[in-house]
Amino acid sequence: MFLAFLLSLALEEPKTAQIDVRYENLSAEAQADFENAVAVWERCLVSDAPIKIVASSIKRGPTGFANHNSVRNKRYLPKRGVWYPTALASALRGRRVTEQDDMNVFLKEAGDGDNWHFSQDDPISEGKVDFINVAMHEIAHGLGVSSVIFVPWEGEPIASIGRPDEFVDFFEWSFPFREQDGTPEVYDTFLKLADGRRITKDFPEPSLELTYAVANPTIHFDGKHAVAANGGYPVGVTPLNVSHIPAFPRRATPIMLADSGQGESIRHPDKILLGMLRDLGWTITDACFERGA
Repeated sequence: MFLAFLLSLALEEPKTAQIDVRYENLSAEAQADFENAVAVWERCLVSDAPIKIVASSIKRGPTGFANHNSVRNKRYLPKRGVWYPTALASALRGRRVTEQDDMNVFLKEAGDGDNWHFSQDDPISEGKVDFINVAMHEIAHGLGVSSVIFVPWEGEPIASIGRPDEFVDFFEWSFPFREQDGTPEVYDTFLKLADGRRITKDFPEPSLELTYAVANPTIHFDGKHAVAANGGYPVGVTPLNVSHIPAFPRRATPIMLADSGQGESIRHPDKILLGMLRDLGWTITDACFERGA
């Protein structure tokens, strides 16, 4: 009997994530499709700690944007001197590390000329942007697929690790924003160039050298799970926009494409994205990884 009990524990499915969302000014159809995106991530992620998201509409700004609450230098975190998303830190710890929200997701408000595509109108038509696709993409940023390397869009293009106040203050956050003191994201520690130089170790900060590095066409993510998911090849990231993955010929469109959702409905995370999340520290359910394209 005791052996059977131990066997049942060994075969027990890991606890998948619970994601709680608070909505601010999103339409009913937007909320319904955001819940569809949440349901996918709940089936994919393993965590004993609920994940707290605030999803808001914005009148100006990008189609979608997300940022996460962060912690660093805790005993339950594998790497020191880097920011971890609180959702991931809580999953690693086995209980929540904060009572604050884990991430804010901002989505462009529907209005005149709006081009959102909602699932109730499937299939998607040309010129539309799939809402579920974008929501899944932004949640992935909030889970940790996110760089803090910043290249100014005006003035001298001197890259830094950390964002200036005017960028941070563009949005209203539901949690205190982290210090912008040169501490990289855990994601940034996986970025390197073809010659082996690492973005967070081998370039001065802030500097023009760092700008050239993040603009280098060989910049890639070298986590072992992501590389394995890519057939053993480095996973290229988009130069100067390194939180994203470019499209490649004869390959399925990655959900982390910078303009994800344009005329295409992708509603399950691809294997490279799941590999990246595993490299960051997430446990992914086998069923989710098997479904990834």
